[in-house]
Amino acid sequence: MPGDHVGVDFADKDYVFVTHGEFPAANLHIYSVKLDKWLGLKSVPTRLMREYGGNSGMVQVIVNHRQFADKEFFPIDWTMMSPSVSWSQETDTYAVEKDLGAGKTIFLLPKKELDQAFQQFGRPGS
Repeated sequence: MPGDHVGVDFADKDYVFVTHGEFPAANLHIYSVKLDKWLGLKSVPTRLMREYGGNSGMVQVIVNHRQFADKEFFPIDWTMMSPSVSWSQETDTYAVEKDLGAGKTIFLLPKKELDQAFQQFGRPGS
């Protein structure tokens, strides 16, 4: 889309992780290479969370992901734009990590669950 910012955060033979948009409306999207489908990630179950980060008052916008620790879902919004994504063959998961300055927010996406989500919710690619 003209005027939109798109950044590839990670890509392998199965999936491409993309940040789309900019503050305050950036979103994380995942593309399935095999299925030619897109999935917009709006939230993840907190059972997949490994760390909740935040930042200090030294920046213009205060972020505190710890507030979601006792919730059922962690929202994926602009605070997770341009994350570091890595693949672990050992655990068959993608780790999505955002360093917020005073701690990192990290969640894991098991490949098996990502495959199931694409089968159920993915939209055809263009």
